[in-house]
Amino acid sequence: MRSTSPGLDRPYPRFARIGIYDAYLSTLGGGENFLAVLAELLEEEYPDAKIDILTHGLYRVPVDALCQRFDVTLQRTEIREIPSARRSYLTRLHPLRRILHEKHIESISEEYDLFVNNTIFSLAPARSATSLYMCMFPLDPRPLWMRGGRTVSPFFAPYSTMRRWLYRRWLGTYDRILANSEFTRGWIRRYWDLDASVLYPPIATAPTLDLPHKRNAILALGRFFPGDHNKKHDVLIAMIDRLRREGVSDWELHLAGGRTRVPGTDDYIARLRRQAEGLPVYFHIDASSAELQSLLSTCALFWHATGFGEDAAETPEKLEHFGMSTVEAMTHGCVPVVYSCGGQPEIIEHGRSGFLWHSLDEFCDYAVRLARNLSLRADMAVHAHERSKRFGREVFRSSVRALLRGEDLTLSPEST
Repeated sequence: MRSTSPGLDRPYPRFARIGIYDAYLSTLGGGENFLAVLAELLEEEYPDAKIDILTHGLYRVPVDALCQRFDVTLQRTEIREIPSARRSYLTRLHPLRRILHEKHIESISEEYDLFVNNTIFSLAPARSATSLYMCMFPLDPRPLWMRGGRTVSPFFAPYSTMRRWLYRRWLGTYDRILANSEFTRGWIRRYWDLDASVLYPPIATAPTLDLPHKRNAILALGRFFPGDHNKKHDVLIAMIDRLRREGVSDWELHLAGGRTRVPGTDDYIARLRRQAEGLPVYFHIDASSAELQSLLSTCALFWHATGFGEDAAETPEKLEHFGMSTVEAMTHGCVPVVYSCGGQPEIIEHGRSGFLWHSLDEFCDYAVRLARNLSLRADMAVHAHERSKRFGREVFRSSVRALLRGEDLTLSPEST
């Protein structure tokens, strides 16, 4: 007998055991939001199934932490700790260690009727009866020493080609690859020569909009860390300084995000604090949910600069792959002014629900226009709130149900 979702006449396959692999569970970021909402839905659709979240000891967190962080209810989902499969005697042979680890995950996947790989850059093949691969961004098949526009002898080209072939062979074992944006989908095709369906992340959208509580404050959401995929907080601090020189002196900038374990994070934050001295810039590091909610409710604008100054063709991983924080801000009426790259143009209707900038001069122009025009801010805030609903959790749940029934996903913000 097959289970059928209420109101749907097409049956689901029957899953007795479901495994969701997330190697970095304790980061509690965007990928874990996807996992939590998916697990909640799977509990509803498969009431008799055993659901495991597979992770490693270093990154283990209790289910209660997931529920509290992402506002979901999980009653039958359990954490299953799996070894990291590291081999100390292979320290100098990283590729071999990687293959052994991925093969270990592959063998575990065979224990499940449905296996969902939710680990960024994972290359583990799947052996389960049904399998899904959630791709936040694809792993570049070129080794590091061949990237970044470096001149490399044609002699090494077959090595990159071989890696690309292996990635395609391993990840082609999944029944469906899911991309978090059309931007990511395009790079999956380029890097892996595989197609994907777009499944936008589930955002907890606000049902109503409360504009009277908005004040002259700008919000930027993003974890604090140096290096790749940096949130470019320094660009935002420099822009609030430039606004003051443009005569816009009654606005504040609030930088909110978690402090990561990435080496150099404390020094990075210290540099930002020095840059912000004497400016109306406020840091909310490891802010509580209540504090974040207050900022979202009261800040009138949202700024984002991830990807600025990066080479979009050579290092696309440093761009914003989707833009969850942008949607979160929009649903609370924070008008977005964001760098136009990655997945951001899929979210924002330029000039209607926000502004997409390509240069610092454009950034400044849009910021000044919004700061000085209350009517424009209010109008765009309403459109931003409405636009955010196209990326809400109910849209996600409907898409996953369709996916489980084997239907094609033809999702786009325009078709939801």
